[in-house]
Amino acid sequence: VYPEADMAVRIGRRLIFGNLLDYVALADGVEVRRIVVGGHVVGRSIQDLDVRKAYGINIIAVEREGRTDVEFTANYRFAQGNTITVVGKADKIDRFEQEMQD
Repeated sequence: VYPEADMAVRIGRRLIFGNLLDYVALADGVEVRRIVVGGHVVGRSIQDLDVRKAYGINIIAVEREGRTDVEFTANYRFAQGNTITVVGKADKIDRFEQEMQD
């Protein structure tokens, strides 16, 4: 266990992706990340974004107004300040975050 190295990686990721709140690295390059919604995602529905098809990642939770919801419909539209939790390969999540900011 190297807490300093782990913290350095976390800080680096937060600097690169300004909307990243936290992440957990799993095996085989898979991560679970909490991301603040922004950019072109605001106002669009989960169905419109189709992140599973477009990026190969899954949205597993939506945080809004102090509540975490894991039972949401594909029609849910993201609002500024929402936080989503996604799971997938790190490089695919990176691409989603980068394109969300553009």
